[in-house]
Amino acid sequence: MKKAEINMVATNSIEALGLYKRIFELENVIKTSQKVGYNEVFFSIYGLRFHIMDENAQFNLISPAKGGVLSCWFDITVESIKETFEKAMENGCEVIFPVTFVDTHNVYNGMFKDKFGYVWLIHQEI
Repeated sequence: MKKAEINMVATNSIEALGLYKRIFELENVIKTSQKVGYNEVFFSIYGLRFHIMDENAQFNLISPAKGGVLSCWFDITVESIKETFEKAMENGCEVIFPVTFVDTHNVYNGMFKDKFGYVWLIHQEI
């Protein structure tokens, strides 16, 4: 069996799951019910599997620093960029750049950072 998974650390993985449920269409959601620091969640966005663990310094699981810059981001193509971007803003995400049409690639792009410090670049193909 072969597969790939993106692993992330958030201050609270259950809260992160709630945020991502309000923004994206999540599938195959699994979550644990432990005390904060020991939870983890699993879900897929359009077949891409994510695994988020609670921050826990004892295991050297540290979430992104507030105000820090990540040199990577998650690139997701959605059906309605306007709707998805609005959901992100309604749920406290920060605009990095607004939804913009890129005529050389015939797509709309928008980028935001969520409250857990992760950056998302979303697209809508035309």
